[in-house]
Amino acid sequence: VYQNLLGNTIGRIDRGLLFTEKSKLNIEPRESDDCLMGTIGSGPYKGSKCTITDKMLDADNRCGSAGILHHHQLLFFFLIKHYNCSSAIEQRGGQAAVAHLARVFCTNIYAEMETIFQRGVDPGVDQDLVMEQIMFCGGAGFIEDFVRPDLLEMMLDWQRDDGCYAPYDGSHLPQAIELHSRRSRERALQRRKMADLKNVNNVLNQDSNVFMMRKPLSEAELRDGCMMHMSSVAGVL
Repeated sequence: VYQNLLGNTIGRIDRGLLFTEKSKLNIEPRESDDCLMGTIGSGPYKGSKCTITDKMLDADNRCGSAGILHHHQLLFFFLIKHYNCSSAIEQRGGQAAVAHLARVFCTNIYAEMETIFQRGVDPGVDQDLVMEQIMFCGGAGFIEDFVRPDLLEMMLDWQRDDGCYAPYDGSHLPQAIELHSRRSRERALQRRKMADLKNVNNVLNQDSNVFMMRKPLSEAELRDGCMMHMSSVAGVL
């Protein structure tokens, strides 16, 4: 499913495309779900692949969402390519428009990732989010920014000896991020004490400017302590 959204080139982020407060327009979860179901032909669109309306395109093109909703905006374009629905977006600029939006989204996703590293990685929740960021934007073609040796080494440090993934309390952070690892670890551990990691389903964070969903839509802790969604994302990477 994860095909280069930039054509046959490798791209870099562009900090000139960072969202401003005035430019933030949010996509709602139900709109995001509608885009994905229409593309693959499920739910109310069962049996009708590539049902992509102008309303769906307008919703997915909104710049300003964050967290998992941001990832789903990229997933919409991955699915359009995977299911050969590209003709549905030709009147909206086709491949050139998709490449531009991919760069916009991944530039802002990279900024979100930097913010996570600067404040300290929350065990479990942030680990899952960061791996999704690397998976989606690396798959979109932004290899140099997201599929870096230090980030891959960090994810390998998060892996348990039995191969699966679970909340990790260690202090490993990307070498390219100049941080005090000890302070970062202390902040992360303190936040974990205040959080109930067993209730990670459908948790939404909302502020006055942007709809932000940080936690996975569906996560389950297996009997051995492995986190199903986190381990699956790591498996794709």
